[in-house]
Amino acid sequence: AVPYENINPAFTALDANNITILTARPSANVSGSTEICLGESATVTITLGGMPPWEFDIFDGSSTFTVSNISDPVYRFTAQPEFTINYTVPRLIDGAGRSTSGFGNALITVHPIPDVEIFNLLEVYDIEESPVVLDYSPEGGTFTGAGITNPPWTFIPSLAGTQDSPHEIIYNYTDDNTCSNSDTVIV
Repeated sequence: AVPYENINPAFTALDANNITILTARPSANVSGSTEICLGESATVTITLGGMPPWEFDIFDGSSTFTVSNISDPVYRFTAQPEFTINYTVPRLIDGAGRSTSGFGNALITVHPIPDVEIFNLLEVYDIEESPVVLDYSPEGGTFTGAGITNPPWTFIPSLAGTQDSPHEIIYNYTDDNTCSNSDTVIV
């Protein structure tokens, strides 16, 4: 005796279904930490996971802006902050409606441009005048121009001469953060 028996007919056709199996969870990895000088730009990269299209918020420490309908899993933007700023993604929604917060950050450290100045060059010199030992700030840069001699940096009017006058005397300085500036005096 068979205790159980299938009395229904065998399945011969299956109806289509709309089931989607999602294997990748939504994610947003923020990267691009760097150091820049004031006035320069940096690239922030957000690598997305899950199902496109994505919508996410970018937070910079004080403001949030929303980016929508992104289908490329690598999103980049250029920032030119005036002060140090830290970008994060506090909210991400993928195309399946699943949400999460991002991980990682892009800390953009902004260094100031150094103040550079030549103090003691006049606009006019007689070519017979004595050499002028240059007074400038900060120390550690280089001078270029007619009549300039190596350290101690000196302007020699007779060496500069009158040909191609007036002359540009330029002091270039780069600080420890590789931020540069210059001062120019026309003599």
